[in-house]
Amino acid sequence: WEHAEVSVPRGALTEVSGPYGSGKTEALLKFIAAHQRALGRVAWIEDRFTAYPTGFLQQGVDLSRLLFIEGGTESIWAAHQVLRSQIFGAVVIFVREATLSASEPRVELRRLQLSAEQSNACVFLLTHQPRPQGASWPLALQLRANPDTRRLDVLKAGSTRGAASGMSHVG
Repeated sequence: WEHAEVSVPRGALTEVSGPYGSGKTEALLKFIAAHQRALGRVAWIEDRFTAYPTGFLQQGVDLSRLLFIEGGTESIWAAHQVLRSQIFGAVVIFVREATLSASEPRVELRRLQLSAEQSNACVFLLTHQPRPQGASWPLALQLRANPDTRRLDVLKAGSTRGAASGMSHVG
């Protein structure tokens, strides 16, 4: 995978989107493996556990630095608790539509962004579809996996209020 040279900010939300099989998880695992020292511990949160730890090892991710959490319908709550602990440099959350409140997804994402800011952690949201462009989503960076070009395309690169300076580059 090739990546655009974009800063991944601490204290902010980064969305990595793409349909099933597009390579978004592979790209993120490569990023985590390349930046393990800077990231420190990483929490991997899914509503139902689908992660394949051997795949993490194949991408060079040190499993001793990873905490897997099966959050069920409380995945966002689990992410807040992990961020509140302030011992994780990165949190990865698989966000399916059922994960966010149907009535107030912006509010939930804004709260998550505030938690990321307070903990100074990189928060990655793995989604199937990117959040709508032009909407006031609290995302500092939006990337989309493009399986045809084997690249992460940058949909949005900018700061949100309170987002800390870049931690490192994607790629």
